[in-house]
Amino acid sequence: MSRGKSYARQARMGTFGYLMPWVLAEDEEACLRIGWKPHHVQQGFDWNQSTLTAASALSWGNNLTPATSDPAKIVELMAWDAVEKSQLALGSGPRLPARIVLITECVARNLAGGYASKEELEKALVLTARRPAYERAYGNYWANPGSAFNP
Repeated sequence: MSRGKSYARQARMGTFGYLMPWVLAEDEEACLRIGWKPHHVQQGFDWNQSTLTAASALSWGNNLTPATSDPAKIVELMAWDAVEKSQLALGSGPRLPARIVLITECVARNLAGGYASKEELEKALVLTARRPAYERAYGNYWANPGSAFNP
């Protein structure tokens, strides 16, 4: 049963042009097991306060499945995935810095071995997820959807 009235093969199939709508519940117990704060606590809410985060997916295609337990290598893979799967033609559109990365407990546990907090992990991802200037120039000139040159 679909509570959101979205059924497979009927509506919002997640093909090109459709943002993927989704709902999830963060596993706060898993966060406690690895020593990270849940997302709603990072945002300033109390531990026992019920919250809802609404978002849409900016990427499409297969999900990244890191096959390593090395935290630094996982960050490299996540950073590559963040810049390579851009909905806006090589990132030529407006900057959209607010990202939520969804990871499983196993991957989070491996990352926690190298990054004591989600904030440390975020800093490492920002430093690692870069697009070379020549790719940005190409995207802004040849793959531009119009927003970069039309203020």
